[in-house]
Amino acid sequence: MKTVKETDIVFDRRKPLAKRLIKNTFSAINAAALHGNKVRCNICQHTFRRFIKAANMSQLNGKCPICGSKAADRILWLYLQNEVTASKTKKHYLFFEHNTFIADKIFNTDLQVDIISFESTFQADKIFNEKIKERKYDVIIFAHLLEKTEDEQYALAKLRNLLRNGGYLLIMTIVNRHMDRTYEKPATSEDKERLGRYYVRGVKRVYGNNVAKHLAKAGFEVEAIDYADQLGNAARTYYQLGEDSEEIIYKCKKIDKQYGTN
Repeated sequence: MKTVKETDIVFDRRKPLAKRLIKNTFSAINAAALHGNKVRCNICQHTFRRFIKAANMSQLNGKCPICGSKAADRILWLYLQNEVTASKTKKHYLFFEHNTFIADKIFNTDLQVDIISFESTFQADKIFNEKIKERKYDVIIFAHLLEKTEDEQYALAKLRNLLRNGGYLLIMTIVNRHMDRTYEKPATSEDKERLGRYYVRGVKRVYGNNVAKHLAKAGFEVEAIDYADQLGNAARTYYQLGEDSEEIIYKCKKIDKQYGTN
């Protein structure tokens, strides 16, 4: 029996009709122009001659012309399908929706899923203070949002408290491997120039090589997973996974700061 449910936690996921029609029209045009079978999007299941270049991305063929997914989205869904959702012990999920297609796929499973939806602005304080009900989850998916939170440790503490014993948090975020430390609150033109392609409008920080320390500080045992590397070159080429640091998945297992993993 299907036990999936969607909560009314935050905002309506539906975009205005005019925006949806425009987006669908452009998607159809792009798909027709790129017809082929050299690459595949595992999220919308379409194949193409190539993907299109995504803004602010290093790899040339990064974005799906149909669903708009980037390499980081495709690697996340591959990981969830292969390593997470098939688990018989992990049934309760909380998904912070950064990709509507992934949200729909998770929702249409035999899992108990709560989806937090928002249009463009991620309001961490409002979500954590007012909207999330006191529930416990086996897995929380928090991709491409931590860099947008005003108070990182506050958000991580709230997420940790929502995990069941033995549960874990999956984080994906912007990481500049050329920086040893995290760059906080970029705002000036000098900041943007220094960060280059790693700067995205609205970010509160760009992580450096110390990203795992930031996560561990909140009471997590952190494992950095390069899943594209695990899948191998054939999958990397077919799904155009690239080699970007934003594709690394940080599996953060809840631990008791005094007594170890719980």
